[in-house]
This record gives sequence, structure tokens and C-alpha cells, in this order.
Amino acid sequence: MSDRGSTWGKWDLHVHSPDTHLANEYSGDWSGFAQKVAAGGFAVIGVTNYFFFAEDEIERTGQALQDAGASAVVVGNLEFRLTQPNKDGEAINAHVLFDPVLGTAEINQRLSRLKLINTLDADGARPVYCTERDISAAGLTIANITVEFRDLREWLHAQFNRDDYVLIGCPVGYGSFRPQRNEGRGEQIATELDKGCAIMFGGLKERGFFADAHRYAGAIAKPVLQGSDAHRINELGINYSWVKAKPTFDGLRQLIYEPTERVSLDLDSPEHLYPKPFFSGLHVEGPLSAGQSLAFHRSSIGINRDLVAIIGGRGTGKSVLLDSVLALLQPERLSTKGSLDYRPPAFTLDFTKQNDGECIEITRDGSVGPDYLHVRQKELQDIALDPNKLSQEIKSLLPIATNDPLVDVEEEVSALLREKEEIFAWFQEEDEEGNKINTPRYNDKVKRTNEERVNTLTNEKNKLLVTEYNGNRKLAGEALILKNRLNAFRNKLTTTVGELSDEVAALNTQLEPHDKRIPAIDVKPQVDALAQFAIDITAYTEKLDVTSAELLEKLREQGIEQDPKGLLDKVEGYQREVARANDRIERYKDKKARAESLNRLRGDLMVAHLEDIATDAANIGSAFQLLKKGQEGWRPEQVQLVNELLEGVNIEGAVHFDAEAFYTGMEPYLNMRKFRAAAGASKREKLIAKLSVNSLDTFRTLVSGAAVVLADDDSKVSIDRFVRDTEYVSNSDALNFMDYLFKPSQQRKYLFVRAGLTYRGKPPERLSVGQRGTFFLCMKLATDPFGSPFVFDQPEDDLDNEFIVNDLIPIFRKIKKYRQVIIATHNANLVVNADAEQIIIAHNDAEVLRYETGAIEEPHMREKICVILEGGETAFRQRELKYGLA
Repeated sequence: MSDRGSTWGKWDLHVHSPDTHLANEYSGDWSGFAQKVAAGGFAVIGVTNYFFFAEDEIERTGQALQDAGASAVVVGNLEFRLTQPNKDGEAINAHVLFDPVLGTAEINQRLSRLKLINTLDADGARPVYCTERDISAAGLTIANITVEFRDLREWLHAQFNRDDYVLIGCPVGYGSFRPQRNEGRGEQIATELDKGCAIMFGGLKERGFFADAHRYAGAIAKPVLQGSDAHRINELGINYSWVKAKPTFDGLRQLIYEPTERVSLDLDSPEHLYPKPFFSGLHVEGPLSAGQSLAFHRSSIGINRDLVAIIGGRGTGKSVLLDSVLALLQPERLSTKGSLDYRPPAFTLDFTKQNDGECIEITRDGSVGPDYLHVRQKELQDIALDPNKLSQEIKSLLPIATNDPLVDVEEEVSALLREKEEIFAWFQEEDEEGNKINTPRYNDKVKRTNEERVNTLTNEKNKLLVTEYNGNRKLAGEALILKNRLNAFRNKLTTTVGELSDEVAALNTQLEPHDKRIPAIDVKPQVDALAQFAIDITAYTEKLDVTSAELLEKLREQGIEQDPKGLLDKVEGYQREVARANDRIERYKDKKARAESLNRLRGDLMVAHLEDIATDAANIGSAFQLLKKGQEGWRPEQVQLVNELLEGVNIEGAVHFDAEAFYTGMEPYLNMRKFRAAAGASKREKLIAKLSVNSLDTFRTLVSGAAVVLADDDSKVSIDRFVRDTEYVSNSDALNFMDYLFKPSQQRKYLFVRAGLTYRGKPPERLSVGQRGTFFLCMKLATDPFGSPFVFDQPEDDLDNEFIVNDLIPIFRKIKKYRQVIIATHNANLVVNADAEQIIIAHNDAEVLRYETGAIEEPHMREKICVILEGGETAFRQRELKYGLA
């Protein structure tokens, strides 16, 4: 597995070895010393002594650790007591750490040029230099000597390269200093020591103090490391620091540029304090797909858990690598992007889970990969170009509880409109001669005609019996009609109850966990009553039949000349037509009342539906405000980070009625010849004049059933009247037109909730594409800021450079603590100033893609960054100027 770059390790840079000159309580136990260090799992040890090292001390420490099985890197640390006293009269301590490439002998040899102060020789009659021999020859001990801070710094500058050492101050403990306000000379000395030291030894209190760049004019933040200052074995491993860097001297120097985020003084590793899932490895080999010449070199790439920057020249395989990951984890997103079918023969992604650190291998045919955020090259720009699409994407990010009209009202509206259409079709039924046979006017005429025919067939002699006979038959006919209606209602009731019972059963299944239950629907008494009514009516009609037979016999006994049965059949036929006409008149009244009831129900459904849409709009604003408050269990710094991401962002929901889409969508259902442009009025203007709809409010009025549609006689009619005017809407298009106006699935074409977005006071249409991309990215990160990995391919293509420098870099620096961030970029600022923990350099060697990994603090990686990335040298230079190292 390749180098993962900068990772967290346990460091103690202030450990006295068994060779220490003062307060040595090891009793020469090198084995015990080394075993205790090995047991502590240290990555770097600063072997410390006073003024000079014992012979081969650094090398012997390293060998002892190696023999004990420890892999810790050994750094030489010399502790100097400065001539300047602190406010308690103690000599102030300063430490110098040396690059391990400098051996003990070389460092000690150069110390011979460092002039010391003999505290017993006030006049300085005999100069003393920093070697064991010179100090001894002067009859002095370590306790009797100090060094001027200025002399120490001048000696370092003269004898070493800048990168060979690090000067560390001691603002806590014996021989400490601390700048205090209004302390006069003491404050000046402490400030000079602060300025001269790159790193401080201390604890949490000192960490907060030296992180403050306002502690004096021109101050810069400085890292504070905690060490054990161990002088005996049982002091080892008590105090230490967690450092995120390569276990090298270059890794130590990186802390100068990253004084806070790369150091932790907690007892446990930050990896445990901030657990997160992350991609931990990638194994690749072979051509990207069948028939392609471009191929991956066989590689196993270790991936850092924090910020990973993939760099390289054009065509070196940066985006290819990230798109290959996308093809593995979210292949559906590449299906619409051309022929990007990346299927190398070997492509395995290692994913480390958050909770238990378990690592799983993800392959094309194996485990399902994690949900993660992946922004492809120029993807933000594609979304940002369309304000409506941007709004939809933002809405999808917010945790909004929405009403689904397809579930709530779609079926009700559809059934209602179809029932109304059936009623209208019944009103329009015609016979062969074109008579509308269900209208009251037509059936009144049928009644009059057949009643007159009855009168012509009867006389005074038989009229009474005929009338009684016909009345009897009329009752029998009405009873039969009633029986049929009762049977039809019973069937309808049974069917409806069956459907409702199925719904009750389904709801009861969902209510089981809540120990609730809806009682069963019981209509057995009603069904039984309807069945008995039918039996009673049958018995009743049978009695009527007997009575009719008796009347027929009486007519024969009267000696009627014509056939009594034929006379009665004719009269009965005429009377039946009268009864049928009466039935149609009553049914017409019922259906008209039902149509009016359906109109009221439709209006109520539209009111409720539009209120639901308004609620959805309000929920967007509420969800945004909740997002800013954070989630339960978040730390204050996490809530602060989300609010920083959302700085300048405001989101409020609004119901949007698109009049243009509204009128365009209805054209297929209208006779558009009636709306031809003429007399200075356009087609659209004529449509608006006809329907009087140009806003949400006027649309609401239209679907309420109010008379707002302009008729040809300049009167106002309802939409129900207009839709029956075949000059404008054909009968075959009427139902489709009403669906378009009333069904929620059709309304979505012109009526929808839009996220009312503003960024820094401007709506999306007034933002540049880069600002829209910036806004969208901030929302994506804020709605899912912690946990899943975030992959961003070349952010500089989508975002404003000002945002990258002023906002995105600080965001990356903070968010990488909580989630892995992987970027491919040409922007040196993103790599250097965002402090990428790992650099992956992409190479294309004759169509073979190869990837080299390392850390930003490694000199050879810095050189390559400067060569590959435009502005790389400038970014490093500006960073050094910031920390006074240029």
C-alpha cells in the first residue's frame, strides 16, 4: 500500500535519556527506557539533554529503541538556560530540535562555536564555549552557565541551514516565560522570546494563548506541544502530543504553518475523537474498458482519511481515477454522460466504517458501496445554469416533509371528474331522431302525449276500471323500478365496503406497533334490510298481479266490444311511457344535484390541495431554519461550521404559478383558431382575456368554480360552462382539459413550490454561474456536513476564485475533521493553504496511468507541486511570509 501522507501519531519531543546531564534518575537503564518508549507506541521521540549531547547519544537512543522493537524516529533536543530571567528570577529555558540527518558528533562539534555566559564570572574574563571540555576546563558545571538568547539565535543562523533546526520556547513550568501586559521590561523580554521561537512547549492553557494572533501587535499563531520532560522511566508516556504529520523533521516543521489543526493535546487520538467513514485504499490494474489503450498501472493506493489532493498535468488521469470510483459506486450517474463505461479488470475500493473501524472491500460484483457526495467536473456549473433545476436540487437537499398529491387527492379528483363526465354524457343522450331523451323538457312532452293517448282509448263506462287497472300496473312498474334500485344500491354498498375493509386491514397492519386498531366496517344490518325490502316488494307486485287479473275479468263481464286485454295493454304501454318519463325527470334532478355536489367537493379538494402546496412552501423555510440550528448530538463547533457554510444564504419556500407554461400546456385541448392573433392582440393575450388567469390567486378563483371566464356575449361563466362550449373545447377534449386544470399531476407542469433562494442578498438569476455553484456547494455541504466522504473534481472549474481563496479553503480546513475530502485540482491554493494531508500525483506514461503519493511537508513533493501547479511556488512563498520564515 502506498504512502497515506500525514497521519496522526503520538509524539514526545521532550524526553531525557539515561545520558541526561541533570536530574538523571534512570540509573543507566537503557533497556527499561527503550521498552517503555516502545510500549507507548510513539512515532517521534525528542531525546533531550542540556547544552550538549553525551557521546553518540542520539544514535545510541535510536539503537536502543530499535532493539526494543520500537519504530519511533529520534530527534535531538538540546535544552538551554537563557541569561534573561523571568519574573520569578529563574533563567528561562529554550530548546533547539535538530534534523536527524545531523548526528550527535556534528551537532556537538558546531556547539564549540556557541559562546556561553559564566554566571560565576561577572566580568566575563574567561570566555566559555558550549562543549563539555571547555565547560569543565573552566571549572564550571551545567548549573553555572547560561546563554544569551540573541547569541543562541545568531549561532543557529550561522552554523545551520534554516531547515536544520527548530527553536522552541518554554512558557510554562520552571524557567518559563509568559508575556504579560503592563510588565515593562519583562513583557518586552517575553515578547522577544515569543517572536524568536517557532514552537512552544506547554499545555491546553498555553495552546489557547499562543493560538491568539492578537496577543501582541504582529503576532502569529504558534503550535504548542506537550512533552513529558521525563527524567526517569515512570515519567515516560504521561504527557505527550498527537501530531498529524510524517514522523520526520519536515513533518515537525509543517506544524509551524499549521499551528493548531495538526496538533492535539488530548489523551486519545483525534481519529477516535472524530470517527468517520472513509475510503482507505484503492487497488487498480488494467485498461479502463475493453478496447481502450488507456490503462491503470498495477497500483495499491493508500488513501488518507482527511484531505486528499490529486494533482497532475492535463490528461494524466485525475478525473479518470475519480470517475472510475463513481462508476463503481454510482454507475447510474455516468449512464447519461456519454460512453464512460470504466470497467478495468481490477478495481477494488477499501472502505473503513465509522463505528468499529471495520474495513470492507467494494468491488463491482461484491458489496454495495456507501452513500457519499461526489461532484463531477463542471457538474455544479451544469446545475447552476438552470435556476429551476438549482431550486429543485436545493429542495431535495432539505429535510422537508411534503404532501404527495398523487396519494392525497389525485384519485379523488380523477374519479370526481369522470363521474361528472358520465353525468354530462347522460344529459346528452339522444334517440335516433336527435332528441335529448333525458332532459325534463323532452320527458314532459312524452308524459303529455301518452296521457292524451290513454284518454282517447277509454270511455265513461270503462274508464273507472281502466284507470284502476292502469293505476295498479303503474304501482307494479314503480315497485319493480324501486326493487332494481335497491338491489343496485345493495351491490354498490357491498363492493364499497369490501374496498374500504381492505384499506382498514392495511392501516391496521401499520398500527400494530402502536397497539391501535380500526374497528371493522359492519353494514350487515343495512344489507339484510335491503334484501328483505326486495323480498317484500316481490310479494307486493305478486298481489298487484292478482288484482290486475281480477280487474281484467270485470272488464269482460261488462261486455266491452273490443278486446279488453288489447285495450289494457295499450293503455298500460302508454302509462309505462309516462312512468318512464317521470323516472327520467327525477333522475335528472338527482344527477343535477349530484353534479352540483361534485362541483362543491371539487372546490373543497382544490382549496385543501392549494393549502397543502402552501404548507410545503412554508416547510422549506422551516427546514432551512432547523438546518442552521444543527442536529441533536452535534458539538458547538459543528453547528458553527454549518452556519459558516450558510453565511449569506437565505431560503424561503414560495408557490410559483408559471402563467406561460399554464397557457402553453392547455393549447392541445382548445380550438386555437378562436385565439388567433388579431386586432393588435396576441394569441396569449386572447387566452388571458378569456380565462382571466395570470397569477396564483386568479388560478385559485378559476378552479373554485366562480364565473370568471369571458363568454362571447361578454358575460362571465364558470369553467364548467366554458368547457361545454364546443366552439372552444370539443367534447372529446373536455375531460382532458379538466384533468389539466384540476389533477395535481397535471398542475405540476405550471404550479409548483420553488425554493426562494438568495445568496448574499441576490436571487440566482442575478448571480454569476460561479456564485450559483458556490451557493449550491455550500448547501450540499451544510445539509450533509459530517460523515460520508466528499469527492470534488476540479472545484476551480465551477467556483469563483474569490470564494475558493476566502471561503472554500477555510471550509475544507474545518470540514475535513468530520469527513474525508478528496479533490482533483490545478489550484495550488487548495493544496497548500487548505493543508492537504495527502498528495496524489497522477502520471500518464505512454497511456499507462500511474499514481505517486506523499505528504505536503516532504521536500520532493513540494518541488513537484511547484512544477505541476501554476502558482505553487507563490502559494508556498506566501505561506512562509505569513509565518515570518521567508
